[in-house]
This record gives sequence, C-alpha cells and structure tokens, in this order.
Amino acid sequence: GPRLAEASSYCKPYNLDITLEAREGKALDVIQTFCEERQFSLIGLGAHGHFKLRDLVLGSSAEKMLRNLSQGFMVCAR
Repeated sequence: GPRLAEASSYCKPYNLDITLEAREGKALDVIQTFCEERQFSLIGLGAHGHFKLRDLVLGSSAEKMLRNLSQGFMVCAR
C-alpha cells in the first residue's frame, strides 16, 4: 500500500537492507509474532519529535513492547 511505498522511499537513500510487510492486528501482538517468526534479536522503533518520545516513555504501545518482548529494543528519535 501507500504507507509501505512511503517507508521504502524514506529508507532508500540510507542503503538499508529492509523487508516491508503489512499485517493486521494489535501492534504488540503483530510485532511479537513477526519477531518470533523471523528470530530477530533486536527491534528498532523510530520516534518523531518530543511528543512521540514522551508518549513512548509515558505509556504508549512501545512501553508495552518494552515490558513484553524478549528481544532487545532500540528507540531512535528524529
């Protein structure tokens, strides 16, 4: 879809080796299942601006991920 195309365009100048895949469901469940299927050891999440970073720290879906996922977790603020 258009959001995957946008993400692909954003990553292209950085020469990142990425795979984009759209899935439906609750974010935590989908990410956890995806990471287990692919046997990832590190999860990266991007945050834009102070509000996104604040939301990350104060109780968003990302906080639930931090508490429930067994993989390492990295947050990159823009």
